[in-house]
Amino acid sequence: MESGTPSSQLWLALYLPQFPLQSLHPTQPDRPLCLYEMQRGRQLISACNRAARQAGIKAGMTLAAAQPLADGLQALARNPQREQAALRRLAQWAQQFTPVVSLQPPSGLLLEVRASLSLFGGIRALQQRIDEATQRLGYRCRQGIAPTPAAAWLLAQAGIDTVIRKRSTLHAQIAELPVHLLSLDADTRQALRLLGIETIGACLQVPRAGLLRRFGAELPLQLDRILGHAPDPREPYQSPEHFHSQIMLPDAVQETEALLFLLRRLLQELHGFLLARNAGAQELQLGLIAPQRPIETLCLTLLAPTSNPDHLLSLWQEKLDRHQLAAPVEGIELRVTKPLPLSPDNLDLFAPRSNEQPDVTRFLERLRNRLGPDTIRQLNIVGDHRPEKATTTTPWQQNQKPLQGTGHPHQRPP
Repeated sequence: MESGTPSSQLWLALYLPQFPLQSLHPTQPDRPLCLYEMQRGRQLISACNRAARQAGIKAGMTLAAAQPLADGLQALARNPQREQAALRRLAQWAQQFTPVVSLQPPSGLLLEVRASLSLFGGIRALQQRIDEATQRLGYRCRQGIAPTPAAAWLLAQAGIDTVIRKRSTLHAQIAELPVHLLSLDADTRQALRLLGIETIGACLQVPRAGLLRRFGAELPLQLDRILGHAPDPREPYQSPEHFHSQIMLPDAVQETEALLFLLRRLLQELHGFLLARNAGAQELQLGLIAPQRPIETLCLTLLAPTSNPDHLLSLWQEKLDRHQLAAPVEGIELRVTKPLPLSPDNLDLFAPRSNEQPDVTRFLERLRNRLGPDTIRQLNIVGDHRPEKATTTTPWQQNQKPLQGTGHPHQRPP
């Protein structure tokens, strides 16, 4: 359902309710897993996966009470620094949809998408594109659309799939939302409960002077920003020029299959990073992080730059299948230090036509990756009258035609 006519800005909020858990990227999703935090000297469960919930574990329970409920329960202390690093990586990835991406800690992003609608075929097509892409990253998200970032964030948290385009309709659309969705301190929440104020609409009915007297300036300011009556500047995320992303595992693994599971997600992040720059990767470095050991680095050099994650994954899979892990690996990192601009022939934004010829370059890259970097060579003409000296071989290059001359053309004597 859509409401109103276009405003000057349109914000799309991405809310990831299970972000603390999903940012861990567990390789055993069926194993009971929970996160806990220290609160008043007690270890309290803050999040748990489906397997843990099915065993009877829920948020707010003490860790001591949860452990007997599930055999093999994996309990991890929540790490805000790791979560924020994952959120920054997600913001870098989201710039493929719009250059204006803002962090919404601890578990969301805000995208200003007004200028992107024509490129992606409208707001609903863009939402579907984002939803599919976040699932490939291993995240589940809720989306909210509104002309103010604060209102979009409220809608996303509430799971309301309404596209609000006009500020004048915001009041009616958010009036029934619960007041606990606002960012309030514990004392303010308690005071609102004592007054019987449970919805944002009820809060808006209180005279402004009464709100200021009882709660100070913060609550009225939040309401004004939601409705667009007060400015709500959001700082755009500035991504680095080079790609560097790292994923750490809850526990070390010895099998390359688990590494490919993580690498697939890193390559999806790289795909978004490259699409935002209309660029491709030609030289990639994969770091294998093992406890108490230096990072082991594997290199992959392509014949031509690409942003296609499936092609890159197939090349890395062949390389990892032949690589013997020296020690259990607790994390991986992926680096691309020199993104290269893509020519129109390189772009992979849309699926190739069915009548296209097979991609010779990708075949040669797989062959080169399997047999070695110096195995793919091509013939070139040399300016020499002797037939046995008239040709030479050089490493194959993407933009170099075979059998092209290396000197001035001349006519060989009969």
